[in-house]
Amino acid sequence: MALAKLDREAQEFAAENLRIQNELTAEERELTDRRAELSPEEFRDLANAFDARVQKLRAEQDEKGRLIRRATEEARLSFFRDIIADIARARGAFVVLDHRYVVLSADAVDITDEAIRRINQMATEEAE
Repeated sequence: MALAKLDREAQEFAAENLRIQNELTAEERELTDRRAELSPEEFRDLANAFDARVQKLRAEQDEKGRLIRRATEEARLSFFRDIIADIARARGAFVVLDHRYVVLSADAVDITDEAIRRINQMATEEAE
């Protein structure tokens, strides 16, 4: 299922972020340790290069995170829409409304319990 793939990608992204953070921390520590042996100009140049690298990596990782979050949200919405559309077709419905916008309805047209049951069933099947 697309959601499981996206969840794996999100976990890999989190691991990548941790790895990058650890690498940058070590690099910063090394630069700080070398400060005494460098001239002020050399240190400033190295520090500026390090800062530029950090900013570039942060921007790249932020963009990756945004793309993963957007893809995950779209997949979740598609998943729920598909379930609701299947239930609506099976019941011969022409429209599905949020209960907050309905003034009066018959219990027979409420698909909430069935939708929840199907979502839970698919989640259980996915976990197995």
